[in-house]
Amino acid sequence: MRAMKLLVLTSLLIVPSVAAQKDDKDAKDHSFKNVEYLSGVASLSDKQKGTLVVTATEVRLVDKKGTPYFTVPLADIREVKDTSFASPESRKKAASLQGMPKLPGFLKKSRPDGQITIATQKDSTSPKGTIVLQINEKGTIQQVAAALRSQLNHATAAAGDPAGQAAGPAVRLLVTNPFSATATDSGAAVEVGSVVRTELKKFVGDKLEIVTREQMNAALNQFGYPPDAILNHDLAVMLAKTLGVPFVMTGNMTKGTDGKYTVVTSLGGVNDTTGKATTVVQQDGESLTDFGHRIAETIK
Repeated sequence: MRAMKLLVLTSLLIVPSVAAQKDDKDAKDHSFKNVEYLSGVASLSDKQKGTLVVTATEVRLVDKKGTPYFTVPLADIREVKDTSFASPESRKKAASLQGMPKLPGFLKKSRPDGQITIATQKDSTSPKGTIVLQINEKGTIQQVAAALRSQLNHATAAAGDPAGQAAGPAVRLLVTNPFSATATDSGAAVEVGSVVRTELKKFVGDKLEIVTREQMNAALNQFGYPPDAILNHDLAVMLAKTLGVPFVMTGNMTKGTDGKYTVVTSLGGVNDTTGKATTVVQQDGESLTDFGHRIAETIK
């Protein structure tokens, strides 16, 4: 039954991907200015901005003097994913959709071109890592992604393993923290949302890319919101659209007189009028972690 539900879910979430730019005949070095490191490198505690250099053997972010902030061998890169922030034209189009409110001011601010996510792992026994970079130069997100994939494909082919070539953009799902109208319940909402994201990645991570908490918070920051902001359904859908994420799972969280929470989730496409709704009620003595587990299990 679980396999059937997963098949139905993933079949609904299949969308055409934009074709990557054609690889150059020969692998070449590429440089991209105004790239900002956001997260994923243990030796860096702060955000750093510099030039991203993509070569036939490695990827590195360097400062104005050419000193690397970090270097990642191509052999350690497993996947490259890109998220383009929607253009003003597409945001206006999204706001004009029936039933959608007007675009709020925070979405009209100037923002970066998008984000690049680099999945790393030295070998099958090593821990997995995720490096998130912000591309600030307008119109370059696709160029950066194409350069990374091109070099990675060249390196993989040279190693004689064409089956392991870099995959294209995965179908993405944004899971927001459940909305609560009561400020005192915001902490519980954030905890539940974090658990749901983690559990969904276990259930469907081989089929879908779940937007991580770090990626969501980086985007919220660009839109003028604090980390782990609690968004209502309409704003959550707008956030997903501007990030180019085609599917979103939202929730509405309320607390009863008995102190137990109820979460009503909605799962569907960003252009759907209504999503698949599920109601989950916290059980007696159930922790927020276990409650979040049960919410995630509703789409297994």
